[in-house]
Amino acid sequence: MTPTSFFAFLLLLTALATSTSSIPSKSQRFITNLIHSDSVLSPFYNPNDTIEDRAKRSLTSSYLRSAHFQYRTNDQLEGPSTDLYPSSAGFLVKIPMGQPPIPQYLLIDSGSPLAWVECAMCQNCEKSHGPVYDHRMSSTYVQSKCPCYRPKSFCNWHEHSCEFGMSYGDGTTVLGYMGTERVIIESLQGPNSSWDIPLGCVFSIPVKVGLHYQGILGLADHTLSITNQIRRFSYCVGNLGDPLYGSNFFILDGDKYNKSFSSSTPYTLNDDGAYQVKLDGVSIGDRKINIDPNVFGKQFIIDSGTPYTMLPPAAYYAIREAVSSLSFWGLFRKVKYTGNLSWKLCYSGKLTNSFFQKSMPTVTFHFAEGADLVVDPTGTFYQAKANEICLGMVPVEGAFIIGIMVQQFHNVVYELEEKRIYFDPMDCSWLIYN
Repeated sequence: MTPTSFFAFLLLLTALATSTSSIPSKSQRFITNLIHSDSVLSPFYNPNDTIEDRAKRSLTSSYLRSAHFQYRTNDQLEGPSTDLYPSSAGFLVKIPMGQPPIPQYLLIDSGSPLAWVECAMCQNCEKSHGPVYDHRMSSTYVQSKCPCYRPKSFCNWHEHSCEFGMSYGDGTTVLGYMGTERVIIESLQGPNSSWDIPLGCVFSIPVKVGLHYQGILGLADHTLSITNQIRRFSYCVGNLGDPLYGSNFFILDGDKYNKSFSSSTPYTLNDDGAYQVKLDGVSIGDRKINIDPNVFGKQFIIDSGTPYTMLPPAAYYAIREAVSSLSFWGLFRKVKYTGNLSWKLCYSGKLTNSFFQKSMPTVTFHFAEGADLVVDPTGTFYQAKANEICLGMVPVEGAFIIGIMVQQFHNVVYELEEKRIYFDPMDCSWLIYN
């Protein structure tokens, strides 16, 4: 080999060693922390929030998410807006973006196709929770120019730039530039990974909407999403009721999931790439609840951004009756609600009550092709007030959703090539050691 060719060979080896592929090798796994927005570990944590404040916020968010998904199902309109209500409570991932990298806390959202972030020039954006991303200062940001071919974008011919709009459940519309940016996944195991992804840079929010994050990491199965560059992703979250709980993780790629440890169900997609699954029934303990199968004719969205599980009224009231008829409740005082909240099932007590945790049986959601999601008491009930627990399910006429609360203590794996979702029950801390 001549000196010239040997030098070229060394350059090639160096390039291969230092480059980061947008699609890693099949054995490469990237695992990073998730932080609940209400956790004391979150930069958005508000020590003045009460338990009741957080519970009400989660309920409002769940209602609006259900309404959003229902609207998107029925929507026949064309236009620049993708009507979306990001959750006001959810899980954040810290992602440095741009060059130089600016860390941003993004909410993972399996129901959203696009990643977006509040930018430096944004009007009415909250800018007190850490460094602000400025696309104008990033050497890796590429502005999309007209004509605009990406979904969800439209052309501002005055500036010759591609823009996007998002309408929130409260009527607020945010606007931003559409472009591409380099983001970094800081892995807890092995090297970090960088990805060039479509990114919305928000420059206008008409009013302060009180977001508990700096942006969204869309995880829907969509060409705009980072999922378009990976084979699988998963999240595993633990006790949502514990503000100090720290073993929540987000995983990209890695080996194909080990089927021997979990059950799985196929999914379909709605127009925005949200994941839809078929629910066949529900059990309490080893007893299947008598619910007309026709009630489950409509598909359910499994969602990382909706706190509570939103059910058809007939299914909700059947579950409510089955739960309330359990004999151990005789030792708890039932809290009665009237009016618009008369549907709630609540008792005086705490989730940490050992008698409650031992007495309340598991609730199992049965999905198509034999997949089971087994939910323990802390995933079935939530702390609504300092001394009140409530069933974390809601009757709705909108879209039906399997919320994140019932997914606690499971590694929920989205196999994008197979189009299947796996439910693997576990202590999430196990993932960091395996």
